[in-house]
Amino acid sequence: ATMGDSTVLRFGILSTARIAGKFVAAAEHVETISIVAIASRSADRAAAWANEHGLEDAAIHGSYEDLINDPRINAVYIPLPTSMRPEWAVRAAQAKLHVLCEKPAAATPAEALRMVQAARENGVCIMDGAMFVHSKRHNLVKALSECNESKARAIADVPMDWNVQISPPTLVSTAFSFCNGDAFFGSNIRVNKELEPLGCLGDLGWYTVYFVDAVFGHELPLSVQCTAHRFEKGVPTHCIGTVAYANGRIATMDISFHHARRNWAEISSPSHTLALADFSTEVDPEGRVVVRGNTRDAPAQPW
Repeated sequence: ATMGDSTVLRFGILSTARIAGKFVAAAEHVETISIVAIASRSADRAAAWANEHGLEDAAIHGSYEDLINDPRINAVYIPLPTSMRPEWAVRAAQAKLHVLCEKPAAATPAEALRMVQAARENGVCIMDGAMFVHSKRHNLVKALSECNESKARAIADVPMDWNVQISPPTLVSTAFSFCNGDAFFGSNIRVNKELEPLGCLGDLGWYTVYFVDAVFGHELPLSVQCTAHRFEKGVPTHCIGTVAYANGRIATMDISFHHARRNWAEISSPSHTLALADFSTEVDPEGRVVVRGNTRDAPAQPW
């Protein structure tokens, strides 16, 4: 999308969901993004939200359809519930609008494929809001997983006199959980079967699957198994998954709304283990990847 001599994405925001405020805050740091329209099922709600977020000049729409048809926009951000995202992503693509939607993008493979096909047919881009895969540290993790030490050193700015010699990963273990108590299960949208049917699997498992897929180089697995151990209101709230790859390589994922905050990942090989305390959120201020060797006395080296 072009405006004058520069590429500018002129976004319309389809819903005033709370997470949309994070998108607005992030967009303020990007010169090639402009937020020009806001839609809600109520024009008054859209106007109040726009004012609250410093978007007084944005066009206000009292329906999603009106925003899709606004000639001022060339892209939409869709923070609607998962059950509604496919419909509006397809409609936006058919209107020749680029689409950025929250994750999980859809509740079924068929819906996700329909979204991708609509984007292809209309020559627009579609992507989801999984942010950590665009970070410097995620690129470092991929380089280490590929045993590309020169690339890893360039990314992390590590002195060349440290001889790492990491072997290819054979086991990836991940965990992502939080516990917000009874109030969460009483009213949060993430345990609403009609709006978020995937529960913790869609909300948290989306990140673990992204991470595992990147570490194993987007290779198609031999098998995928997932067991839901707990449900609330008909949606899974604690799941454990196992993904098997060729040559005995395995990935495990523990995803839960019932356990204290965890966001860790470990990538193991015969020679080393790479450990991340916060693989998707980067709470660690230094964003470190800790490398541990195979011997008891091997030092842990931060990258």
